Amino acid sequence: MVCRSGAALFVLLFVLAGPALGGPFEDGVKAYAKGDYGAPARVILKAANAGHIDAQANLGVLYELGRGLKRNHMLAAAWYRKAAERGQVAAQYNLGLKYQKGQSVPKDNAKAAEWFAKATAQGDAQSKRLLAALRPSKSTSPSKAEAILVPKPAPKAAPKPAPKTKASPPPPPAPAPSRQALERDRAACADITGKLETRYMTCTRRLRSKRLSNVERSAAFNNRGLAYAGAGQQDDAILDYNQVLNLNPQSFEAHLNRGNAYAAKGESDRAIGEFDQAIRLKPQSYKGYSNRGMAYAKKGDHDRGLQ
Repeated sequence: MVCRSGAALFVLLFVLAGPALGGPFEDGVKAYAKGDYGAPARVILKAANAGHIDAQANLGVLYELGRGLKRNHMLAAAWYRKAAERGQVAAQYNLGLKYQKGQSVPKDNAKAAEWFAKATAQGDAQSKRLLAALRPSKSTSPSKAEAILVPKPAPKAAPKPAPKTKASPPPPPAPAPSRQALERDRAACADITGKLETRYMTCTRRLRSKRLSNVERSAAFNNRGLAYAGAGQQDDAILDYNQVLNLNPQSFEAHLNRGNAYAAKGESDRAIGEFDQAIRLKPQSYKGYSNRGMAYAKKGDHDRGLQ
């Protein structure tokens, strides 16, 4: 099974086992070979939602390529993650690339190395090469014993001073975004009905601005976290909610949203802890109680869930 993405080349081979996918799937593969991507996309989407690990990895590639489905890098990363966490080697490689390039996820070489290492452990040569590039070997300077055998280089003559030339003026700084552009980004970043990638890009652009107050920066992190969560990227959402709480430890929304992210990951105890914090900060809001009740119910503690 090969299902990987690269800087300039995407290779996609659909190999899905199971008699339930036999006829329609084979028809879909034939259609894909002829350039009709809609049929295989429908088959892969159905299989991925049913939990087929290779289908999940392939669906990520379809979203990344925009073949049969509208291109969406955030959903591509989300499906790669689903398959990668279950051990699908090509999805691990693809998710590593996402973190290495910072494409719809925060650029993070440590996370890229983590996923490349997982794929390398399964024998993937490309991941091994990229992992080596991220983890350069230590200096190969001679040891103390070896250095005794290395002749000292002859002293170099002092270089002649270069003739003084008139320094060219520095390039002008890039113009700062206009207030109108910042306002458009603010509105798009906060629009929970907007497209996930648009929300991610506009929130990220706002966070690069040095003109934001802490309140504005906190809102941008929170809104980008919601976009990540909408794409199923709960770990990245949690990182952004952490940033909100670094800026404002009393943020009801960040505790509530971080609780929702933990609940989506199946970490009910951590979710309950976040909902407890949210209730403490805003006891008059029903959201904290409602979400905490659902988290208790998910644990099977229905009596606590009804409190």
